Amino acid sequence: MVGTFADFVAIFHNLPYIAIIYFKVKKYQKRIEDISSSTENINLQWLSKLSLLLFCTILITVGYELFNMFVYKLHQHLVMDLFFLFIIYSTFYQVLRQKEIYPFDEKEREELLSVELGNEERTEKKKLVSEDEFENLKQKLIVFMETEKPYLDGELNLSKLSGFININAHQLSYLLNNGFGENFFQFVNKYRVQRAKELLTDDAYKKLSIIGIAFESGFNSKTSFNTIFKKLTSETPSEFRKKQTDL
Repeated sequence: MVGTFADFVAIFHNLPYIAIIYFKVKKYQKRIEDISSSTENINLQWLSKLSLLLFCTILITVGYELFNMFVYKLHQHLVMDLFFLFIIYSTFYQVLRQKEIYPFDEKEREELLSVELGNEERTEKKKLVSEDEFENLKQKLIVFMETEKPYLDGELNLSKLSGFININAHQLSYLLNNGFGENFFQFVNKYRVQRAKELLTDDAYKKLSIIGIAFESGFNSKTSFNTIFKKLTSETPSEFRKKQTDL
Protein backbone atom coordinates (compact mmCIF):
# COMPACT_ATOMS: atom_id res chain seq x y z
CA MET A 1 0.00 0.00 0.00
CA VAL A 2 2.84 2.41 0.90
CA GLY A 3 4.62 1.65 -2.37
CA THR A 4 1.45 2.23 -4.37
CA PHE A 5 0.78 5.54 -2.59
CA ALA A 6 4.34 6.66 -3.33
CA ASP A 7 3.82 5.80 -7.02
CA PHE A 8 0.59 7.80 -6.98
CA VAL A 9 2.32 10.87 -5.55
CA ALA A 10 5.26 10.52 -7.94
CA ILE A 11 2.91 10.48 -10.94
CA PHE A 12 0.44 13.10 -9.74
CA HIS A 13 3.01 15.80 -8.96
CA ASN A 14 3.86 16.05 -12.69
CA LEU A 15 0.45 17.45 -13.60
CA PRO A 16 1.12 21.10 -12.61
CA TYR A 17 4.35 21.10 -14.64
CA ILE A 18 2.59 19.75 -17.72
CA ALA A 19 -0.14 22.38 -17.34
CA ILE A 20 2.52 25.11 -17.18
CA ILE A 21 4.21 23.71 -20.31
CA TYR A 22 0.88 23.71 -22.17
CA PHE A 23 0.11 27.37 -21.44
CA LYS A 24 3.70 28.44 -22.11
CA VAL A 25 3.57 26.76 -25.53
CA LYS A 26 0.24 28.44 -26.37
CA LYS A 27 1.69 31.82 -25.41
CA TYR A 28 4.88 31.26 -27.40
CA GLN A 29 2.87 30.19 -30.47
CA LYS A 30 1.25 33.63 -30.51
CA ARG A 31 4.64 35.29 -30.25
CA ILE A 32 5.88 33.41 -33.33
CA GLU A 33 3.22 35.24 -35.36
CA ASP A 34 4.74 38.54 -34.27
CA ILE A 35 7.94 37.81 -36.19
CA SER A 36 7.13 35.32 -38.98
CA SER A 37 4.78 35.40 -41.97
CA SER A 38 4.81 31.62 -42.48
CA THR A 39 4.32 29.33 -39.51
CA GLU A 40 3.43 25.96 -41.05
CA ASN A 41 6.91 24.53 -40.40
CA ILE A 42 7.36 26.18 -37.00
CA ASN A 43 3.88 25.55 -35.64
CA LEU A 44 3.89 24.39 -32.03
CA GLN A 45 0.31 23.09 -31.98
CA TRP A 46 1.70 19.56 -32.01
CA LEU A 47 3.48 20.28 -28.72
CA SER A 48 0.25 21.58 -27.18
CA LYS A 49 -1.55 18.41 -28.27
CA LEU A 50 1.20 16.18 -26.91
CA SER A 51 1.08 18.05 -23.60
CA LEU A 52 -2.67 17.46 -23.41
CA LEU A 53 -2.18 13.78 -24.29
CA LEU A 54 0.46 13.43 -21.60
CA PHE A 55 -1.80 15.21 -19.10
CA CYS A 56 -4.69 12.82 -19.89
CA THR A 57 -2.40 9.80 -19.78
CA ILE A 58 -1.19 10.74 -16.30
CA LEU A 59 -4.77 11.28 -15.14
CA ILE A 60 -5.66 7.79 -16.38
CA THR A 61 -2.58 6.38 -14.65
CA VAL A 62 -3.56 8.11 -11.40
CA GLY A 63 -7.03 6.62 -11.74
CA TYR A 64 -5.56 3.15 -12.15
CA GLU A 65 -3.33 3.66 -9.14
CA LEU A 66 -6.31 4.71 -6.99
CA PHE A 67 -8.26 1.71 -8.24
CA ASN A 68 -5.30 -0.52 -7.35
CA MET A 69 -5.09 0.96 -3.86
CA PHE A 70 -8.73 0.59 -2.88
CA VAL A 71 -10.45 -1.90 -5.18
CA TYR A 72 -8.51 -4.41 -7.21
CA LYS A 73 -4.93 -4.91 -8.31
CA LEU A 74 -4.63 -4.40 -12.08
CA HIS A 75 -1.64 -4.93 -14.34
CA GLN A 76 -1.88 -1.81 -16.44
CA HIS A 77 1.79 -0.77 -16.42
CA LEU A 78 2.51 -2.16 -19.90
CA VAL A 79 -0.31 -0.07 -21.41
CA MET A 80 0.88 3.08 -19.67
CA ASP A 81 4.48 2.41 -20.69
CA LEU A 82 3.36 2.11 -24.31
CA PHE A 83 1.51 5.43 -24.03
CA PHE A 84 4.60 7.19 -22.72
CA LEU A 85 6.75 5.54 -25.40
CA PHE A 86 4.36 6.83 -28.06
CA ILE A 87 4.58 10.35 -26.64
CA ILE A 88 8.38 10.26 -26.58
CA TYR A 89 8.69 9.04 -30.19
CA SER A 90 6.05 11.53 -31.37
CA THR A 91 7.95 14.35 -29.73
CA PHE A 92 11.24 13.37 -31.39
CA TYR A 93 9.50 13.01 -34.78
CA GLN A 94 7.92 16.46 -34.59
CA VAL A 95 11.12 18.10 -33.33
CA LEU A 96 13.04 16.74 -36.32
CA ARG A 97 10.40 18.14 -38.69
CA GLN A 98 10.48 21.63 -37.21
CA LYS A 99 12.09 24.43 -39.15
CA GLU A 100 14.41 26.96 -37.52
CA ILE A 101 12.17 29.57 -35.87
CA TYR A 102 14.76 32.33 -35.91
CA PRO A 103 17.13 33.12 -38.82
CA PHE A 104 20.70 31.89 -38.76
CA ASP A 105 22.07 35.42 -39.11
CA GLU A 106 23.16 36.34 -35.59
CA LYS A 107 22.21 40.02 -35.85
CA GLU A 108 18.68 39.22 -37.11
CA ARG A 109 18.24 36.50 -34.51
CA GLU A 110 19.18 38.80 -31.62
CA GLU A 111 16.87 41.52 -32.93
CA LEU A 112 13.89 39.17 -33.26
CA LEU A 113 14.50 37.66 -29.85
CA SER A 114 14.55 41.10 -28.30
CA VAL A 115 11.23 41.94 -30.01
CA GLU A 116 9.72 38.77 -28.59
CA LEU A 117 10.76 39.76 -25.09
CA GLY A 118 9.64 43.31 -25.74
CA ASN A 119 6.02 42.41 -26.47
CA GLU A 120 5.08 43.35 -22.91
CA GLU A 121 6.18 46.92 -23.67
CA ARG A 122 3.19 47.35 -25.97
CA THR A 123 0.78 46.72 -23.12
CA GLU A 124 2.30 49.71 -21.36
CA LYS A 125 1.63 51.91 -24.45
CA LYS A 126 5.31 52.78 -24.74
CA LYS A 127 5.77 54.89 -27.84
CA LEU A 128 8.47 53.47 -30.08
CA VAL A 129 7.55 55.81 -32.95
CA SER A 130 6.88 59.53 -32.48
CA GLU A 131 3.45 60.93 -33.39
CA ASP A 132 5.02 63.01 -36.17
CA GLU A 133 6.54 59.94 -37.81
CA PHE A 134 3.70 57.50 -37.17
CA GLU A 135 1.39 58.35 -40.09
CA ASN A 136 4.31 58.85 -42.49
CA LEU A 137 5.66 55.41 -41.64
CA LYS A 138 2.21 53.86 -42.06
CA GLN A 139 1.90 55.31 -45.54
CA LYS A 140 5.47 54.38 -46.40
CA LEU A 141 4.79 50.77 -45.37
CA ILE A 142 1.53 50.58 -47.36
CA VAL A 143 3.16 51.99 -50.49
CA PHE A 144 6.09 49.58 -50.16
CA MET A 145 3.79 46.57 -49.72
CA GLU A 146 1.70 47.53 -52.75
CA THR A 147 4.56 48.45 -55.10
CA GLU A 148 7.41 46.12 -54.13
CA LYS A 149 5.24 43.17 -52.99
CA PRO A 150 7.69 41.80 -50.36
CA TYR A 151 4.94 39.41 -49.18
CA LEU A 152 5.68 37.22 -52.23
CA ASP A 153 8.79 36.11 -50.34
CA GLY A 154 7.66 33.00 -48.46
CA GLU A 155 10.44 33.49 -45.91
CA LEU A 156 9.65 37.12 -45.12
CA ASN A 157 10.08 37.95 -41.43
CA LEU A 158 9.79 41.02 -39.24
CA SER A 159 13.49 41.83 -39.42
CA LYS A 160 13.61 41.70 -43.24
CA LEU A 161 10.59 43.94 -43.71
CA SER A 162 11.77 46.47 -41.14
CA GLY A 163 15.10 46.71 -42.98
CA PHE A 164 13.31 47.47 -46.25
CA ILE A 165 11.65 50.59 -44.81
CA ASN A 166 14.66 51.60 -42.70
CA ILE A 167 13.26 51.14 -39.19
CA ASN A 168 14.10 48.51 -36.58
CA ALA A 169 12.01 45.42 -35.81
CA HIS A 170 10.73 46.92 -32.54
CA GLN A 171 9.36 49.96 -34.36
CA LEU A 172 7.73 47.88 -37.11
CA SER A 173 6.07 45.61 -34.56
CA TYR A 174 4.78 48.69 -32.73
CA LEU A 175 3.55 50.22 -36.00
CA LEU A 176 1.64 47.08 -37.01
CA ASN A 177 0.01 46.63 -33.61
CA ASN A 178 -0.96 50.25 -33.06
CA GLY A 179 -1.42 51.45 -36.64
CA PHE A 180 -3.13 48.43 -38.20
CA GLY A 181 -4.33 46.44 -35.19
CA GLU A 182 -2.58 43.34 -36.53
CA ASN A 183 0.48 41.23 -35.78
CA PHE A 184 3.10 40.60 -38.46
CA PHE A 185 1.58 37.25 -39.55
CA GLN A 186 -1.89 38.76 -40.04
CA PHE A 187 -0.57 41.86 -41.82
CA VAL A 188 1.51 40.00 -44.40
CA ASN A 189 -0.96 37.21 -45.10
CA LYS A 190 -3.74 39.73 -45.71
CA TYR A 191 -1.74 40.91 -48.74
CA ARG A 192 -1.06 37.34 -49.84
CA VAL A 193 -4.76 36.49 -49.78
CA GLN A 194 -5.59 39.63 -51.75
CA ARG A 195 -2.96 38.65 -54.33
CA ALA A 196 -4.39 35.12 -54.51
CA LYS A 197 -7.90 36.52 -55.09
CA GLU A 198 -6.56 38.56 -57.99
CA LEU A 199 -4.89 35.51 -59.55
CA LEU A 200 -7.94 33.32 -59.03
CA THR A 201 -10.06 35.78 -61.02
CA ASP A 202 -7.45 36.43 -63.73
CA ASP A 203 -8.01 34.47 -66.97
CA ALA A 204 -4.26 34.45 -67.56
CA TYR A 205 -3.87 32.19 -64.49
CA LYS A 206 -6.95 30.05 -65.16
CA LYS A 207 -4.90 26.94 -65.90
CA LEU A 208 -2.73 27.34 -62.81
CA SER A 209 -3.52 24.87 -60.02
CA ILE A 210 -4.46 25.91 -56.50
CA ILE A 211 -0.98 25.03 -55.23
CA GLY A 212 0.45 27.08 -58.10
CA ILE A 213 -1.68 30.05 -57.03
CA ALA A 214 -0.48 29.54 -53.46
CA PHE A 215 3.20 29.73 -54.44
CA GLU A 216 2.59 32.72 -56.74
CA SER A 217 0.99 34.53 -53.80
CA GLY A 218 3.83 33.93 -51.32
CA PHE A 219 2.48 30.91 -49.45
CA ASN A 220 4.77 27.95 -48.80
CA SER A 221 2.16 25.19 -48.80
CA LYS A 222 -1.34 24.39 -49.97
CA THR A 223 -2.43 23.63 -46.40
CA SER A 224 -1.48 27.05 -45.02
CA PHE A 225 -2.95 28.71 -48.12
CA ASN A 226 -6.32 26.99 -47.68
CA THR A 227 -6.39 27.66 -43.93
CA ILE A 228 -5.52 31.37 -44.10
CA PHE A 229 -7.61 32.03 -47.21
CA LYS A 230 -10.71 30.50 -45.63
CA LYS A 231 -10.12 32.35 -42.36
CA LEU A 232 -10.09 35.70 -44.16
CA THR A 233 -12.78 35.04 -46.80
CA SER A 234 -14.96 32.32 -45.20
CA GLU A 235 -14.41 30.07 -48.24
CA THR A 236 -11.61 27.93 -49.67
CA PRO A 237 -9.63 29.05 -52.74
CA SER A 238 -11.37 26.35 -54.81
CA GLU A 239 -14.79 27.57 -53.70
CA PHE A 240 -13.82 31.17 -54.44
CA ARG A 241 -12.56 30.27 -57.93
CA LYS A 242 -15.68 28.24 -58.73
CA LYS A 243 -17.95 31.06 -57.60
CA GLN A 244 -16.10 33.51 -59.84
CA THR A 245 -16.33 31.10 -62.78
CA ASP A 246 -20.07 30.66 -62.31
CA LEU A 247 -20.74 34.41 -62.39
